[in-house]
Amino acid sequence: MKEDFLQIIWQMQCFSLPALSTEGHDLHVIKPGIRNVSDGPDFSNARIQMDGLEWNGSVEIHLRSAEWKQHGHHLDPAYESVILHVVWEEDLPVFRKDGSRIPALELKNRVSLDLMLKYRELINTRETIPCWRFLPDMNPLIPESMLDLALAGRLERKAAEMQKLFRENGFSRKRGLALMLARCLGMKGNEDAMEQLLRSLPDALLNARGTSTVKILAWLLGQSGLGFRAEENALEKEHQLLKAAFRPEPLNLLWKKSGMRPASFPLKRIRLLAALLPDLDKLAEMLYGNTEPEIESAGGWTKHPDLKPGTFLHRHLMVNFLAPAFIIRAQENGQPEFSQLAMDMLHALKAEEHHMSRWLRESGFPMQTAGHSQGGVELHQKWCSRRRCMDCRIGKEILRDAVLTLAE
Repeated sequence: MKEDFLQIIWQMQCFSLPALSTEGHDLHVIKPGIRNVSDGPDFSNARIQMDGLEWNGSVEIHLRSAEWKQHGHHLDPAYESVILHVVWEEDLPVFRKDGSRIPALELKNRVSLDLMLKYRELINTRETIPCWRFLPDMNPLIPESMLDLALAGRLERKAAEMQKLFRENGFSRKRGLALMLARCLGMKGNEDAMEQLLRSLPDALLNARGTSTVKILAWLLGQSGLGFRAEENALEKEHQLLKAAFRPEPLNLLWKKSGMRPASFPLKRIRLLAALLPDLDKLAEMLYGNTEPEIESAGGWTKHPDLKPGTFLHRHLMVNFLAPAFIIRAQENGQPEFSQLAMDMLHALKAEEHHMSRWLRESGFPMQTAGHSQGGVELHQKWCSRRRCMDCRIGKEILRDAVLTLAE
């Protein structure tokens, strides 16, 4: 058993009544409080009646009451507001600094066996998707809403990576977007090398309006160490001129080539990066200007033939580059409609086909859109694989259904 199970038991108030403290005080819960996801007691703003007297404050949850001292709560002033200690077993009384005892509610004989078995079935399974047996009988809106919650978290995490690049480059949106674009095109295996290559590009070439794709391509190919084609003598001479002008430090880039599809070969992605960089001014204006971009304009920011709508690479950039950029605009300008636009943009794309999307589809999750498949990947990584079922809407719904069944 884990503490998160007891937190849900308290939050849902699914323990037998009448509730008595371990000292015999009558307890009546008016409001269990708001679950705290940061430092401090587990629930804040709780309201209880104890022997007819109302108390307002915090509630702390532990498996055993001795964990109060083990976790250092007796030294933390934030825990002086605790009005009730909810534990599976009270093995040691807990006191405030003024010597008053904190009332404890012991749950070990107040939770039904059926509910505990349901929890253990969910947590202890070896299945990749712990809840798959329960999904056929569940309201389909529950798993779909959880996918959207996971998708929002995934996009915010990607947006934070992009914002970090902005900060590291003096809040230059163009340089930050260029670095994120380079990493996205490098994908797994060459993302670090692509980023290092882009970092070598002088500001004079990146920022100057009207810089030709030829100059950028000559620089990137020359610095990559991958060489030029036999017919690209002009590009090679251009690189020598640029190299003499900017005197760059030599790069030692490690490129992954084996096991990759031809479309993902480093040289092909470098050429695509060079073709897209001149369009970044237009993209930045669309993302952060005063216009109200729509899904269609976001998806058509470039007319490059390798980025035709529906292709893998087009979808990859929409998911990992454009959508996080919209999240940043939503966060910085207080415009939540741009967060919704980012999610709508992904729900307008076809779902990726990989082992995780297949597992989720076979388990009963909707997997029609890229929003579904991206949310599914995040759900598995951040919830399912860590068995955080009690932090998941689906896990809570399973326990809620068990409680309702027991009440009937």
